[in-house]
Amino acid sequence: MQQIDIQHLAARFEEIVHLVETTGVAISITREGRPIARLTRFSAPAGQDSTAIASVQPQAVSTPLQRNFTPNPRLRVIFAPGYDPAEPLSEEEWPSDCR
Repeated sequence: MQQIDIQHLAARFEEIVHLVETTGVAISITREGRPIARLTRFSAPAGQDSTAIASVQPQAVSTPLQRNFTPNPRLRVIFAPGYDPAEPLSEEEWPSDCR
């Protein structure tokens, strides 16, 4: 079985898939030398047509993702009293080369 790092696979994906499809060789996909997946040529289970399997649509996930978007109170910005961060700069506050 041949091995390829996942970063090299991303750069040569079409070539690798063509190699697996035509020769039937299995490719072990690794990340930092550890195997994480195997790429092999598809074969339909006995008694089933491969075109029927390919036409099956994946089902959507029925439960929506739950996310926690509560703000962290330690990251709250507190401005000095009377400070407006959106107020325009006065002529003196601009750098001299930008006036």
